Amino acid sequence: MSILINRCSRRAHLAEELVEAALLADHRDAMRACDAEELVMESLELSKLFIHATGNVINHLYDEKIENIDGCYRGVTKAFELAISVIKNINTFAREVVENDYPIERYDELKAMIPRLERARVDFENKWPKINPAMIAASRENYRLEEYEFAGELLRATKDSGT
Repeated sequence: MSILINRCSRRAHLAEELVEAALLADHRDAMRACDAEELVMESLELSKLFIHATGNVINHLYDEKIENIDGCYRGVTKAFELAISVIKNINTFAREVVENDYPIERYDELKAMIPRLERARVDFENKWPKINPAMIAASRENYRLEEYEFAGELLRATKDSGT
């Protein structure tokens, strides 16, 4: 699972580096259009990767396959923030190229993908179990009484209760 999260984070950083390289380079307009088109393609792939990965992360969470739950959550949300920011920058760059009369293949898809990616981030945060102090206290008391609850049972309880 950490490979998938690491892949998302690295791809977001790669996209960020590509944006910086395209913006800093002194290209003619036609070259900027080619660069913008490549960035749009990378953004679409990155978005699809995030949507795929977050669904898997949630499934792995409830299947008790994630050891560092807090670290996983922080990693995914931080990678989401970076990816959304970078993709918005790419969108701005591509829009400027389109406004200069250079068509960008799949640019409309990118514009539509941004709200979809933002929804995926919100869905991820909504599906991630929230800390419920009462449940933690009850679990600690059960542990003290040697009535153990497995992590999966606690996670499923938060999922079922909607907290």
